[in-house]
Amino acid sequence: MTDQEVFFDEIRRYKKSEQKKIIDQFEGDPLHNRREILARLSAVAEAIIIATYSFIKRDLEQQYGLATFLSSYKQVQPAHLAILGMGKFGDRTLNYCSDLDVVFVYSNRGETQGKKIIDNGEFFVKLAQRFISALSVLTVEGRCYEIDTELRPSGNQGPLVTSYDHFVDHQMNRALNWERQALVRARAIAENGEYKKLLDDQVSGLVYERPLPTGFATDMHGIRERVIREKTRETDHVIDIKLGPGSLMDIEFIVHHTQLKNAPVFPDLKSNSLFDCLAVLRHHDLFSMADLDILTQAHLYYRTIESLLHLIKKRAESIVDFRSETFNEVSIRLGHADPLKLKSDIIKMRVEVRRIFKRLYA
Repeated sequence: MTDQEVFFDEIRRYKKSEQKKIIDQFEGDPLHNRREILARLSAVAEAIIIATYSFIKRDLEQQYGLATFLSSYKQVQPAHLAILGMGKFGDRTLNYCSDLDVVFVYSNRGETQGKKIIDNGEFFVKLAQRFISALSVLTVEGRCYEIDTELRPSGNQGPLVTSYDHFVDHQMNRALNWERQALVRARAIAENGEYKKLLDDQVSGLVYERPLPTGFATDMHGIRERVIREKTRETDHVIDIKLGPGSLMDIEFIVHHTQLKNAPVFPDLKSNSLFDCLAVLRHHDLFSMADLDILTQAHLYYRTIESLLHLIKKRAESIVDFRSETFNEVSIRLGHADPLKLKSDIIKMRVEVRRIFKRLYA
């Protein structure tokens, strides 16, 4: 086996080993430790990302040399790549079989300093492509993570890797409203701590230090309703706890809209963690305590049910069929002797979350 093949198998074995430790430690208490479980799953992914990035970068630098740029003082400086964690990875709520939503942003235009010189854009595209392949390719040890890059500027129509200045320009002048809201959960992962801080601070400014455009709420409400209409196929017996009405997506829209609207007045709302924001909101008179109890409980239940579905199905899953053996097993693992009682509780949560959503966007 090549060094690359050995490394690919090692990171997959590491993921399996770490996930088994998490499962064994929290098997008897699936609900109340959910935040710690998801945070640890996210930390495993981050460790794998850093190791994979470093492995591939070293290999590329042997071919092309260090990616560099000329500073304002005409000094050659190293350029850096950051991986923006988005979605669940960004707010540290990855589940067992979650995809990784990422955006690649490199610091400076320039060129490499090796025997074969290429510009930094090409160098970091090669790095990103190999990074995606390293985590998503199927080996004898399985697949590590599926990688989703659709949240990058211009989506699938845009370049895989974008420069820092282009990223900022896009977000300032061309980004759609949903792109701004998606940045609420973004956080940078980078080898260079100075560049990581620069990008994190810039993202925070892009999200919170500009007034919301006219019609922002109307636009986001329309997007949410379109997702329900076009992406969900629910029945009396089958629901989608991720995308359906009253689901995780409703909770995310409620919390993120509240952050975008109120963080300039309440800076403690500037967080990429939905768990943190639900806790912080208890210190501000923006929701009733009863509504916050509903949102907190529903978020906890949905995340836990999603985890159990991943473990039972061995794949990413958010569809709940109340008539299935899978749902009976979920009910047992949650400590509910009667699956019908759990079904009733979930339906009530969905109705209440949707009520809060509609009131916010009315």
